[in-house]
Amino acid sequence: MADPKILVGDVGGTHARFALADAGGTLSEAQTFEVQDFKRAEDALEQYISAVSVRPTRLCIASAGKRRGDEITLTNAHWVLGEAALTKRFGLEKSSLVNDFEALALGAASLPADGLIEVQAGARKLNAPRLCLGPGTGFGQAVILPGTPAQVIATEGGFRLLPVRTERDQVLYRWLEAELGRTPILEEALSGRGLVHLLGALRGQPLAITPPELTAAALAGPGDEREAVRWFFEILATAAADACLMTGAWGGVLIGGGVVPRLASLLDRDAFSTVFARPCQMQGQLKDVPIHIITDGTAALRGAAAFALQA
Repeated sequence: MADPKILVGDVGGTHARFALADAGGTLSEAQTFEVQDFKRAEDALEQYISAVSVRPTRLCIASAGKRRGDEITLTNAHWVLGEAALTKRFGLEKSSLVNDFEALALGAASLPADGLIEVQAGARKLNAPRLCLGPGTGFGQAVILPGTPAQVIATEGGFRLLPVRTERDQVLYRWLEAELGRTPILEEALSGRGLVHLLGALRGQPLAITPPELTAAALAGPGDEREAVRWFFEILATAAADACLMTGAWGGVLIGGGVVPRLASLLDRDAFSTVFARPCQMQGQLKDVPIHIITDGTAALRGAAAFALQA
């Protein structure tokens, strides 16, 4: 008898990635869809299931959103996912929903070295938590607790207040406060739209440019777009250090999400480390924290598979 297949998904505000996982967690038949192209999550899943070679018996989807009962409503998109509804619709044995960064952290915790880019070498403390965070359509954050198997706690780190380290950060804070009509949160700087906000603050006006357009311009050559990316990395280093101190994540920091891996070639590692290990009483400990960028695009899918298999 063939191994049962688990349909695993990684659904954010922009992309939905689906794959099949076998009983050992090995992935196959991965496909990516644009969330905006489908009115409902079920429509995208129906298209995927009709295209794969084996009909899945279970489902586990990692999603960025708030959970109420057995449903998750995406934070930055229009889809609503429900465990009972998905189980009934596709005739499954079981459906599970998990926070996207909870799955990313679970998958990244066991990634090989070729799935990561080193930012700061450090010296990992094996008995300490690790931190997984990063900007995409929003900003996600989760803590990986030491132990076997790894356990993960999802947080809402993107909703903490925007940190202010420099005079330019103060200008950004006031500019965002005026533009948004409320106190700015971290996600308003560290996300796709956050990059656009940073460029707008540099130029002193709101801009009609998309995150992909800004990213492409920054990668193409020097200019305000590249300066916005440099500023973005400074704020990310500050936020990562704050989160590391608050969670005691001396085991390391893993940076994921949809934005940073695309811009990794523009990251000044020395500058990032300098901002991360800022002058303070904990500077020595911060200098010892290993920092890596997650480049393996299947990490959240692997985490969803691990979650389903553990469950």
